[in-house]
Amino acid sequence: MAQIKFTDRTIYSLKSNIVRMDYWDDSLPGFGLRITPNGDKTFCVKYRIAGKQRRFTLGRYPAIGLATAREMARDAFELVRKGTDPALAKREAEQATFEQERKALEQERLLREYEQNIFKRLSHDYLEQYAKPKKRSWKTDEWYIEKVLNPEFGNRPLADIKRREIRELLDRLVAEGTEIKANRVLACARKIWNWGISKDRAESNPCHGISRPGEERQRDRVLSEDEIKTIWKALDDEKLLMAATFRLRLLTAQRGAEVHALRWKDIDGEWWTIPAEFSKNRLSHRVPLSPQAMRILEQVRKITEEQDKKFGRQPSEWVFPNPIRRKDHISECQKLARRVRTESQIDFKAHDFRRTAASMMAKMGVPRLVIGKILNHIEPGVTKVYDRYSYDREKQEALDAWGARVSRIVSGLELVKTELSGG
Repeated sequence: MAQIKFTDRTIYSLKSNIVRMDYWDDSLPGFGLRITPNGDKTFCVKYRIAGKQRRFTLGRYPAIGLATAREMARDAFELVRKGTDPALAKREAEQATFEQERKALEQERLLREYEQNIFKRLSHDYLEQYAKPKKRSWKTDEWYIEKVLNPEFGNRPLADIKRREIRELLDRLVAEGTEIKANRVLACARKIWNWGISKDRAESNPCHGISRPGEERQRDRVLSEDEIKTIWKALDDEKLLMAATFRLRLLTAQRGAEVHALRWKDIDGEWWTIPAEFSKNRLSHRVPLSPQAMRILEQVRKITEEQDKKFGRQPSEWVFPNPIRRKDHISECQKLARRVRTESQIDFKAHDFRRTAASMMAKMGVPRLVIGKILNHIEPGVTKVYDRYSYDREKQEALDAWGARVSRIVSGLELVKTELSGG
């Protein structure tokens, strides 16, 4: 055992030997340095407590410098003076730190587990992993989740949500006079829980056994010519882009979601190709654009170009971009429909445009097969496998004639019976 004066230079210059060597500081008794044969240098203290000699490691040099090690040694000797074993105090501190970290990790685990099993998390994952990749109507599900289901159940654990609570929610919606909304909420909630069960995220579906609270009847509303004229005129008071969505739905007989997702690159001359990804039946569909539809699109292009230039922004790929999230297109027109219903005093839904166009084309003599092609309906039976004819000419003739008729209706001119070749 060698006793020397500890200095930074001395500690640095000490070399290892073939045997382990202990050096002790002559200015602070009990404060030492151990050097192993492989050259490791470790500060330590030697003390006596409860009649027994103990040794306590402070740390390895040079990770711990001499000045720090000397302060640690003094603290250790102070504990000894008070009757506390430094080694035991260190173990207890380490145990306390370990326990604190363990509790923090357990709390984090419980929090993750809680977040994973609350309704808000399940509904989010349902949208991202199932609805968005597979359903064109995912935005409808998103609306019911954000506006109805999450405010009611969002932060609740799935296992705590009971059938009685689902029924009470539906009863409230029915009492508010929104029976169809209650039906849709029930359908959406049922899909979310069924998906959760399929992913082992839920044990049971509280919607099981609950019947639709509202009675639904298939809508067969067809607008009259006077109603078409009145609605068209009411649209004059709306912003051109929003009014154009309704007018194009009437002129093209296409679905609202397909019109909303119209991109400039999908228009080639007088033809609009609806990609499979935007089509309800996942089949690409070619739609001829009548002169009336083309004029509306030209108006839309002109006003959007003027607005883009005015605000110094890049043109959107969408014909009807979302005014807030321009990288997306508009997704619904319920507010527009309410305003136009109020202005026109006509009870209608936007989907009535498609039914009206189809019904009036039938009255004009357009064959049902051609109307089905315009509507992009899937034909039943074996014939569809062999019939690969596009019917482009017939569709164009029909929609041109329909566009001309709409033009006469809204301009107040006397209607003239339109004969179609092959009709």
